[in-house]
Amino acid sequence: MQWTNLAAVRDELVVLVERNGRRPTIAFDADSTLWFSDVANRLWDHLLGEKLLRPEAGPHIAAVLRAQEGEPTGDPHRDMAALFDLYARGRAEERAVVAVQAIGLVGFTEEGVREVARASFALGRPLPGTCFEGMAELLDALRAAGARLVVVSGSPQLVVEEAARLYGIGAEDISSLRTRVEAGRLTAELQGPLTAHEGKLAGYALLSDVPPLAAFGDGPSDIPLLRSATGLACMINPRPGLRAATREMAAPVRWIRIPRTVSGEETPVPDVDESTIL
Repeated sequence: MQWTNLAAVRDELVVLVERNGRRPTIAFDADSTLWFSDVANRLWDHLLGEKLLRPEAGPHIAAVLRAQEGEPTGDPHRDMAALFDLYARGRAEERAVVAVQAIGLVGFTEEGVREVARASFALGRPLPGTCFEGMAELLDALRAAGARLVVVSGSPQLVVEEAARLYGIGAEDISSLRTRVEAGRLTAELQGPLTAHEGKLAGYALLSDVPPLAAFGDGPSDIPLLRSATGLACMINPRPGLRAATREMAAPVRWIRIPRTVSGEETPVPDVDESTIL
């Protein structure tokens, strides 16, 4: 499989969109696809560093840690850090970690989550600077050609909504991990699909009943969504597990190498499937 670049894919996709008889949908993963960052990891790094978790989160995080054969301490911050450590060492299930990144926000108001998310985006490498070079131009060209752009992500919904503002993508075009809200505060009850792996198809179905003309992703969790694309399956600096699934795709595949962010930071092709970047 030969590598290509975002500009070439942009030109190819614009032609496909313009030839389409109806307004097509282009689906994007978020983390490591729209930006060289992981907004859930950013959020949780900030939550743990500043010890911002609500007391209600403790039992839920402890239960997940125990199920992954960890030993809870009773401190939700230490227990969540231990769970992330297990995941980094390949000893915790990805779906469990994805779910608890949303469940662990129990007790927060929606605006409270948004505030913490915005604060986390400003720390370290500010999130706007981690956007991939050429991605904004791609999205603008697809919109101008008549496509609808949607995001399907395994990160918490409110956090993705705040991050997607960088590209002018609104909440109505985002399907991510939600928890039920009661009396103005988030609960620990998932509401809707767990938007990872096959759950990304269920998440996409909440936005559209027509398969995407093209889909973009970076890792194994995106395989079902990429497989559903009818025109192009676009892999951004794809992780090993995603590259290995190239032959599974129904549509033509493009391995897209993006070497820099808009701030000039070099972006490697990951050699592991787990997302460990902030």
